[in-house]
Amino acid sequence: MGESQKQGKKTPLKTTENQNKTDLKAFAALSTMGIAMVLTTLLGLLTGYYFDKWFGTTPLFLIVFLILGIIAGFKNLFVTVKRYGLDTDTKDVLEDGSEHSKSGEEEKEDK
Repeated sequence: MGESQKQGKKTPLKTTENQNKTDLKAFAALSTMGIAMVLTTLLGLLTGYYFDKWFGTTPLFLIVFLILGIIAGFKNLFVTVKRYGLDTDTKDVLEDGSEHSKSGEEEKEDK
């Protein structure tokens, strides 16, 4: 058997129970991002509405707090994606169904 045959052999990926739990936690965190975006925007909108009502300034606080709510939602989105979405290596599925893991540096070289 030559060197090329040994290098071409693909081994199946083995996942541990800890990796499965980590993946499940990441999926749960990433799946709540849409709800968090809506809630922060609504919270900003309602806060601005009630401040406008209280101080008698019609659209001023509504616009300011709406923008702050949208910014807070995107900040939350960015932090969550950075924490859970980019920690793992991306995987390419090969034609035969096996997976090949790529690091970020290899992906940059491909482009």
